[in-house]
Amino acid sequence: MVYFDELKNFCNTTAFIERLNGTFRERLASLTRKSRHAAHHLKALEMGMYLIGCSSNFCFPHHELSKHSHVGSPCTPAMAAGLTDHVWNIYELLSYQIAQPPWVPPKRRGRPKKQTASVPTLGERPRVRLRKGVLCLATG
Repeated sequence: MVYFDELKNFCNTTAFIERLNGTFRERLASLTRKSRHAAHHLKALEMGMYLIGCSSNFCFPHHELSKHSHVGSPCTPAMAAGLTDHVWNIYELLSYQIAQPPWVPPKRRGRPKKQTASVPTLGERPRVRLRKGVLCLATG
């Protein structure tokens, strides 16, 4: 448990975490108990959790944030955090374009390529091959 009593603006207790888990279980079928639709792929479960988190933060007004003591009009958690100025609809959330991360070329797989033998330039001494039984000297 994390408490910031001196700041009075954030209190993370077991009750808040259990409420968040209950919300995910309620809205995502693969997280319910005794479910016929179990999560077979982790990627699908992760994307569902992102969709639920974003929709609850941007699209659905929270009843405690909408009271007269706070704002007085329907207010989402994203509006309370200053991320947006209006309640989004689901179409607006799903059609929002985000910048793609920069493209990074994939790493090469497999064995490294062999180095090709370089051709000697004019400044180098020529390579001499010895034949069996013959003595050769290269002078330069």
